[in-house]
Amino acid sequence: MNYNDLQLRDLALGAYLHDIGKAITPEKTKHPEAGFNILRSIHDLSLRSAHVSFQHHETLDGQGYPRGLKGTAIHEYAQICGAANMYENLISLRETPPHEALEVLMALSGTKYLESVVKAFVDRIPSYPPGTMVQLNNGEPGIVIRIDTHMQRPVVRILASGQEISLADNPSIMITELARDSLRL
Repeated sequence: MNYNDLQLRDLALGAYLHDIGKAITPEKTKHPEAGFNILRSIHDLSLRSAHVSFQHHETLDGQGYPRGLKGTAIHEYAQICGAANMYENLISLRETPPHEALEVLMALSGTKYLESVVKAFVDRIPSYPPGTMVQLNNGEPGIVIRIDTHMQRPVVRILASGQEISLADNPSIMITELARDSLRL
């Protein structure tokens, strides 16, 4: 998003510490404010970083918490953290496959999260990270081994033959589903 080093530092620190309020309160809707109160008392931490904690559950439509902020009242850093937090919760807590988690995030673009934030996220986070077991439309199970030229069209190694296929170079070959249970490691 073309941030300079100081902006990246503030964003990174805020994102890293965004859930610190959970150490103070187990109440879901109260941890953002608790975290903000902790972080704003640290003089070496910018107020922008503290606002990431305070606003990371706020959404553009005003349905977030703790204050129900809308639109431009929410800091962009908090929007970035909120979108990343949503994605992380989907894949780790709800066990949503990464490609479906990206679809959920894209569906929330413009209503819950800034379109620019969602676009930047989707452009940099692969649907199928290396190590993902997949089933191809040709019936072959495979494993994503790397991403070369297109974030959403990885290189897949066919399990039976060891052949590597770049989906970016072979548009007729598609991933149809995740195949995590097809290989016992």
